[in-house]
Order: sequence, then C-alpha cells, then structure tokens
Amino acid sequence: VDIAPDDQALRDVLRGLARAARVSIVAGAGTDTMSITGQFRDANPIDVLRAISQANGLRLRLAPGNVLMVESVTAAAAFGDVV
Repeated sequence: VDIAPDDQALRDVLRGLARAARVSIVAGAGTDTMSITGQFRDANPIDVLRAISQANGLRLRLAPGNVLMVESVTAAAAFGDVV
C-alpha cells in the first residue's frame, strides 16, 4: 500500500488500511482526536498499522471475530491480547 496522510484523522487512515488489508479494524478508546502524518510506500497494510500504533502510543488488540482494535495503552491493558 502507498499512503501519505498529512494531518489526517486516525479513523480515516484506519478505514483505508482496513480496506487495503481486507480486515476489520476499529478505532477504540483514546483515539478520537488523533491525527496522522507520515509516508509509506509499497508497505504491508498491517505493518503500517503497527508502525502508526507504536509511533502514537497505541496498542493493537485482537477482539472476538478477528477484529483488530486500535486503542490507547490504558484501554488495551484492561483487555490483553496485544497483536
């Protein structure tokens, strides 16, 4: 995937990554006001998701139904199952 978000809402970036990776991704607790700036070329969408999460202090959690939840570290710690 090639993406270059420039101060784009995290939820919009996640929507595009979900389509590209053909997976279900939900923006969870602590992500409402986040925006993303970056550039990714010929990158695996899941690797982009991991990089964005790490750079912004977020965690990925696998929820029931194979849904990836992107949420604040505090919210993720309450559930476990970090991807």
